[in-house]
Amino acid sequence: MIQQFERYEILKKLGEGGMGVVYLARDIQLGNIVALKVLQSNLTSNVQVLERFRQEAQVLEKLRHPNIVQLYRTAQVGDQLALVMEYIEGRTLDTMIGQEVGPIPYERALPIFYQILDAVHYAHQQGVIHRDLKPSNIMVTPKDEVKMMDFGIAKLSGSHVHTKTGTKLGTLFYMSPEQVLGKAVDVRSDIYSLGMTLYEMLSGKMPLNDGSSEFLVMEKIVKASLPDPRVYYPHIPDGIVNLLYRAIAKEPQERFASCNEFQMALQVAQEQSETQKQMDYKLQPLIKRAENGDADAQIQLGKLYEEGKDVQQNYKEAVKWYRKAAEQGNADAQNELGWMYSEGRGVPQDDAEAVKWYRKAAEQGHATAQYNLGWMYEQGRGVSQDNKEAVKWYRKSAEQGDKDAIERIEEIEFKNKNENKNKPINQEQVSKESIQY
Repeated sequence: MIQQFERYEILKKLGEGGMGVVYLARDIQLGNIVALKVLQSNLTSNVQVLERFRQEAQVLEKLRHPNIVQLYRTAQVGDQLALVMEYIEGRTLDTMIGQEVGPIPYERALPIFYQILDAVHYAHQQGVIHRDLKPSNIMVTPKDEVKMMDFGIAKLSGSHVHTKTGTKLGTLFYMSPEQVLGKAVDVRSDIYSLGMTLYEMLSGKMPLNDGSSEFLVMEKIVKASLPDPRVYYPHIPDGIVNLLYRAIAKEPQERFASCNEFQMALQVAQEQSETQKQMDYKLQPLIKRAENGDADAQIQLGKLYEEGKDVQQNYKEAVKWYRKAAEQGNADAQNELGWMYSEGRGVPQDDAEAVKWYRKAAEQGHATAQYNLGWMYEQGRGVSQDNKEAVKWYRKSAEQGDKDAIERIEEIEFKNKNENKNKPINQEQVSKESIQY
């Protein structure tokens, strides 16, 4: 290990990458601690590497943001170049995920991710596309403060450094489909990489890192859908998962147009998740009763989820609780479940299934179910149209005081009377009746 580079005393080696070695160093003149990124000695004559190294310096010089590592100056000894940068005490995000916490609960992950989005949004505003966003390029301090680094292959608008058409730059697992295909990229390519980073933060897993060949990984990026992150860690809210999938859409136009848009959508989803969590906490006694088989509690929960009272409206959850009570023979729940099937709420619309549950409740004397079953017969939904059967069930409901059922009976009888009046007279029948008379 070298002992000194220009005016910097080397204290220890921090890490090593493809282009350079990073050292912890002390500025002999000023006394401050810095991170010194020294170009590998065997690459000093490589024109392309030198170009990228200088471009990283150019990009960092342009960027001044609290979540982007600061470049102090460049240094040179002979033909060897170095970047003198802000030293960040912490660890990379991939180390944090892989060695410390595994999946990061969304309550902690999102504040970290918002800082990443802030930094990348600022870079985009300055005309910089990172092109290599990934957890190993993101430093996280012990206080969960973020510093973005490694702009070695960043694309600077107006730069004269060009990439050969078809060249793929970046780390494969986090590359957007257009990067893999060697197409031109814009800010939405970075958004894809950020989506993959968030996927790994929330699930603790990089699903593409499964031992497949490079060719198969590229094929998956371009064609295959990723598994739901909740396969690896189930405690991720639906709203956040939906936004994650939007960020990693195959087509750039289907992704967020900017980091700012991505962040605002996540903040709304997070607020909704927090509200839901508070509501769920308040409902714990009711949920516990329902889980223990209390039919009244099950119906109550079903109603809350159906109407969106004290909880976020969720028809599927409503159907779940109605079904549990209905299967215990509870007529109220059977009627409600019939209604959900009739309207297609939380389940595929199915009139036959609706009739089945209405009938179960109606046969127990449930007035509303009797009316609903009458309506299904009158309309011919889920059963053959049959006014006699409709009147039968309406009458049962009317006998319990249902005024709507009385109105339906009267209307059917009125229609029947008019239909009989308007029927053509059967002359043969009239003659027979006359002779008998």
